[in-house]
Amino acid sequence: MTRKVNARDFAYDLESGMSLAELKKKYGLSLNEFQSLLESLKTTRLLGIEQDGIKEKLVRVIRAIVRAQVRIGLRYATGQGVPKDFSEAVKWWIRAAEHGNADAQFYLGVCYLKGGGVPKDDTEAAKWFQKAAAQGHSAAREWLRRLRDTTP
Repeated sequence: MTRKVNARDFAYDLESGMSLAELKKKYGLSLNEFQSLLESLKTTRLLGIEQDGIKEKLVRVIRAIVRAQVRIGLRYATGQGVPKDFSEAVKWWIRAAEHGNADAQFYLGVCYLKGGGVPKDDTEAAKWFQKAAAQGHSAAREWLRRLRDTTP
């Protein structure tokens, strides 16, 4: 049984850059519990932190959550600590990409280009590469260039 987690403490630790392994150890969370807590923090707008007049802190915590979503996606893509599952990785990268994370957008582009966890779709790949490239993601720019060079 998992002990009750203080969401404010968890959000602070996440914001401060504590790794997934450190968070798991400190709070005794399974990966599914960790994922649920991330979603809960996001959907409850972090327990009213914005109501305390600390909008900057809220933004930092949301960015930390988004970075964690990218890392969870990478774990699923590589099978690190969880069964390898590109479909699950895509779900986490979509969440992060919707918040404007360029790495997640790039990873989605690769998934659509290669058909990893989603149907192969060059148009969708180009869309995600373009979003990442617009934020200065150099690998996304290169993959987008290659995709355009090979498209008739």
